[in-house]
Amino acid sequence: MGRSRYKITEPQQPHFVTLTVLHWIPVFTRPDTVNVLLDALRFFNKDGLKVYAWVILENHCHLISSKQCTGS
Repeated sequence: MGRSRYKITEPQQPHFVTLTVLHWIPVFTRPDTVNVLLDALRFFNKDGLKVYAWVILENHCHLISSKQCTGS
């Protein structure tokens, strides 16, 4: 279960986000598993997630991202 103590109150502002793997297992050591994460980021980009920068390490990743404003 993820932590719920952090709340994003201004989604259009960039946020620094860290995603970790359970028990720090090094799952991002192969290009195939890294591509799964990159495909997910591309998918969420279509849903309004703007990623300004990212780094993927062997057992976690960091993003600077925000929610894109929608037209209505």
